[in-house]
Order: sequence, then structure tokens, then C-alpha cells
Amino acid sequence: MNNTVMQNLKAEVTITIPKDMVLVNRVDYETMKQRSEEVKTWSIADFKRELDIPKNVTWIKECLLKPNISEIKSWCTLKEGSGGRTGTVILSTGAKKWYKEFFPKIDWEEKICE
Repeated sequence: MNNTVMQNLKAEVTITIPKDMVLVNRVDYETMKQRSEEVKTWSIADFKRELDIPKNVTWIKECLLKPNISEIKSWCTLKEGSGGRTGTVILSTGAKKWYKEFFPKIDWEEKICE
């Protein structure tokens, strides 16, 4: 016959969290993760504001978006509306990724050709 005795052990453990990290409960983490993956649509003004682009919307359209339309067509549709209005729709997820990768190649001194 086996006479096994069970023992319980209680211990206190100290864990140091690095200053560049935080603990977040799972529900908050999942909510933040879901929000970061949401697809939002932007106008060119939203694109400028959200990515903190230091140029006006005309420059962004003429010097950044139009010359790269074949590369960005999966997340950006450039349409001219009547009366100077635009129907441009930009998907935030594609725009963020492209801008981050393309940023070093941007000629910020480029002038708008009219």
C-alpha cells in the first residue's frame, strides 16, 4: 500500500518589470489588439494628420500618392470630384505599412508641378 503524503507550499515571488514594459490584463490587451487591427478609411487630410505628414494635402496627393498609384492601388483610390472635391479613399492599415516602408525614399523637397 502506498502512503503518499501531499504537501502544499506557499511562496512569495518578486518579479521586476522593466521600465519600458507594462502589465496589461488580457481583456484590455485583446481590446487594444483588435482596435489596432481595425481597418479605417481616411481622406487625404486624415492620412496627413494620422501619419503626421509635414506637407499640405495638395503636395501629398500630387507628389506622394499620384506618382505611386500603381504601388498603392490596393489601399488607395484617387478620384477627382466636381467643384474641387475629392473622392479619395485610403485604407489605414495599408497606408501605415506603406508609409513606414516608403518614408526613407520620400523627396520632401519635391515641388508640385502645375
